Amino acid sequence: MLIEVSGRRGHCLTNGHVVKVAREAGADMIIDSDAHAPEDLMDEARARTVALGAGMTEAEAEKAINVTPFEAIRRIR
Repeated sequence: MLIEVSGRRGHCLTNGHVVKVAREAGADMIIDSDAHAPEDLMDEARARTVALGAGMTEAEAEKAINVTPFEAIRRIR
């Protein structure tokens, strides 16, 4: 199971709760921009800020940014 932690303005207000529930459920998390326009896209530094701001540990942030997204892509191919 994958849970999105959103970097989108407004949507990100509940990220702390999302992270808490994902942990409780044992779900993997992915940091996502939920981009609706080019200016909504995030670089890795911004994704890390979103992750840490949501209460993720450094290890959780690293996994959500650089591991889980690529594992998810491999699963759907």
